[in-house]
Amino acid sequence: MTSTTNNEKLTCLRSTLNDLSSFQLPDHCKRKHDDEAITAADSNAPGSFPNPRLLKRYKSARDTYIHRRTLQLFVEMMDTYNPSTNEFTLPTVSDEERARLLASKQEAIEAIKSTVGKVESMQCEIMEKYEGFERKREELADIVDKMERDPNLLSDSANPSNSANSDNGSNEEKEVIDEHEIQQQQTSLDQLSERKEMLQHKLRLIRGQIAHVESEVSDMQLAVNEVRAKSGRKTIDWQFESTSDGTDRSSGAEMSGVNTVELFNVKEGIDAELAEMREKITELQNSTLFYEGMRELMEELGGVKILETRHDTTDGGKGGYSITFMLLHHHILEVQLVPSHDKKNLRIQNAKLLTSTKLPVPTVSEEETTTFINTIHSINNSSFAKFATRKPCEGISIHLNDLLSTSQSLESSHGIRFLLSETLSRIRTVQARIIEYSTLKSKYCYQVYDISNDEQEVVCALNEGISIAMRLNIDAPLVKGSVTITELCGVGGWSEEVLQEMKECLGEKRCRGPVEVMECLVEEIGRRRGEEGWKEPLTPVLMRGGGD
Repeated sequence: MTSTTNNEKLTCLRSTLNDLSSFQLPDHCKRKHDDEAITAADSNAPGSFPNPRLLKRYKSARDTYIHRRTLQLFVEMMDTYNPSTNEFTLPTVSDEERARLLASKQEAIEAIKSTVGKVESMQCEIMEKYEGFERKREELADIVDKMERDPNLLSDSANPSNSANSDNGSNEEKEVIDEHEIQQQQTSLDQLSERKEMLQHKLRLIRGQIAHVESEVSDMQLAVNEVRAKSGRKTIDWQFESTSDGTDRSSGAEMSGVNTVELFNVKEGIDAELAEMREKITELQNSTLFYEGMRELMEELGGVKILETRHDTTDGGKGGYSITFMLLHHHILEVQLVPSHDKKNLRIQNAKLLTSTKLPVPTVSEEETTTFINTIHSINNSSFAKFATRKPCEGISIHLNDLLSTSQSLESSHGIRFLLSETLSRIRTVQARIIEYSTLKSKYCYQVYDISNDEQEVVCALNEGISIAMRLNIDAPLVKGSVTITELCGVGGWSEEVLQEMKECLGEKRCRGPVEVMECLVEEIGRRRGEEGWKEPLTPVLMRGGGD
């Protein structure tokens, strides 16, 4: 009966010891030394986080938030574009708001550092207590092993009188020794019981501290997932995969994707996103400078309206911009911009007019009513002009090749400024030249040569027997002195001396266009008619056949 009781007690002690031996700290609580070995340089820096892994997670969440917030602000800025005023409402931050944000950021950083420091301190205390618990557990295992090897120690301590009853012939010295050993075993058992209670109390404290730390870690994990969700990224699955024996399968290897708690792969992905975000920020800064230059350009130029601005990535993956302008309410100009060689600015790649590049010369409404007989018997130059210029006129082309080659050597804003101003000037020049030809057509007999070129030659004739050839430069008829008289011819008695005098007189007047030249020529002929002694040459009369 006594042996059975002793065996039950030993079994109970062994079971309790096995329960104590089965307790182990989670593996993720033992990775502190590995983290410190990886990031020893960062952990020794002044003002750094006590836990380098937590610092990496915080930096990842912070950089992702900055990336998404920057893109959101840029999209909001593009929505504020006002086509009617050609302006962008750029976000502004006052000095007080900036100071408040900096103070709030500093407070948040200090709060995070304080919380992480507390967690690290508690974790260190837990590790120290756990090491003491392991030492006590080893001592308890040694005591139980000794009691299992010598069962008499436990039986004698439980029933000291059994030794005297079982052997009455023993001497007095043996009884004294047995009583001393029993007393020692009883003392050891009492000490073991007290130590067991103390270890159980420490175990309860350690488990409570572990639960508190796990709760704080869980809160931090939720905070990290909230930041990732707000930034548009997938959340991290913090659950461990466990084997059938209760061990952690992920403690010895990293899991791929978002199901891993080893954040090195996550850090690499976030670093790549951070580099991409920095490139986007640089691109947005360049775009801001470009739009600032465009806004200043719109303030200086008149008759220009931006119809569309779009990002173009079809140019070999380089990316660029296409801007469509409306000039003078009728003409559509498309300008394509691509990054420069240093990737810091934009330059003009191509420019073209989407509307017709030829402007037709309007016809005179009275041409169809003019007959040949009326023209022959009229002394008015306009009636003769209606008959002589009945064939339709060709359109005048607007060329941009020379402007494009010049603007490509300039920066984006300066190149667009030059291209728009010169294109507007040429359109206005062509429109004025069309009006000039329409007026010339209604008054005089004329012919235009080199109609498709910027510099054209115009030949006009008067009923007075004078023909004049004029060369129009690229600015005619808007700039004074844009007409060069190349030749002045007269028939029917006009002398070379008189023609040369009239040519020099017309050259001194520096006329703007052919209409002004013809009006000055008619005025000069009329003035000479009024001079005494000057007679207008008459067309010679041919002799009739069989004349006297």
